[in-house]
Amino acid sequence: MENNNGHAIGSTSWVDDQHVRNQFAPESARPFARSSDTQVIDVILKMHRDLFDHGLERARARRDVEPNSDDLQALEDHAEAMAKEAYREPYDPVNNQEHKLREAENEKSKKARPEAELVRDYAAADVVKLEEEMAQVQSNMKAPTTPQVLMISAVAGLALTIAPTLHDYVFITMKDDVLNWAISVFSSAIYGVFITWGLLEADDPGGRRTIRNWLALVGGTAIPVGLGILRVANAIGTAEVLFALALTIIEIGIVVVLEARSVTLRNTYQEWAVQQAKLNNIRTRLDAARAHLDRSKQELARIAQAIDSHIRLVEELSVRNFNIERITGDAIKAVRDGYFEGLAKNRGYLRGLREVA
Repeated sequence: MENNNGHAIGSTSWVDDQHVRNQFAPESARPFARSSDTQVIDVILKMHRDLFDHGLERARARRDVEPNSDDLQALEDHAEAMAKEAYREPYDPVNNQEHKLREAENEKSKKARPEAELVRDYAAADVVKLEEEMAQVQSNMKAPTTPQVLMISAVAGLALTIAPTLHDYVFITMKDDVLNWAISVFSSAIYGVFITWGLLEADDPGGRRTIRNWLALVGGTAIPVGLGILRVANAIGTAEVLFALALTIIEIGIVVVLEARSVTLRNTYQEWAVQQAKLNNIRTRLDAARAHLDRSKQELARIAQAIDSHIRLVEELSVRNFNIERITGDAIKAVRDGYFEGLAKNRGYLRGLREVA
């Protein structure tokens, strides 16, 4: 008879395969594993179950209703052979050379485990410390924000003061007055956006002015001065001259306010850039610490698995080191019980057929 893997139940290969699977299969799938949190399936109990099934199938396959002495003898011989194959010598690292080597490796693993646990604990502490440090840095970081209200106000203010000048002195030759006003307002608004965006944009980690800032500062000063000269040149009377100067002062004042605010933004961005660099450094160290923690956990798991495998081997050898005479008798009884159970089923089957007939 063969088991689910295609080996005869009483063959040596079946026992060896069971031993290999017991060594390398997951704990939930190890039939011979013994641990505090895993249900033990004894190799002897499995052998008894297989022998019972073997005797049952022999009787059902032969369709006998009365015992056959030849079959019984073959089954008993088979059970005795299986009992002998299941037997193992006890674990003896003193006299058995293979067991001595296994014991030496197990001692190495036991000595290495405390240090591996210490490394794991230190790695976990480093990760926690860096996570707290990163959280603290993030809580103190304040990203620079562009003042939207100031930007809109500055664009509107520059457009309102510059548009009339463009209408009266620059696009004066246009016959369509509506188109003249539209182009004047649009042009002044574009100028206001350029000056406002250029002055308030801060993206230099050192807090210095960028080329964009310098262009906006120069344009925000030179163009109002030029427009002021244009207004004064075309002014008639003291009132118009004063009005022209007032518009120019308002435009330059708007640029001065934007420049003052840009200084604050650049300082804020510089502080934020320093914090961001610090955060990136912490994040890099945290990634390295987490990788180290994973490696230390894997190493500790490897050591624990080696020790656990050794314990399972010793326990299996202990389980399979039994009284051969007693276990042989139990094996023969199991196969006979299965055989007679099969005979009973056969008789019940025939009795049912006769009752139907």
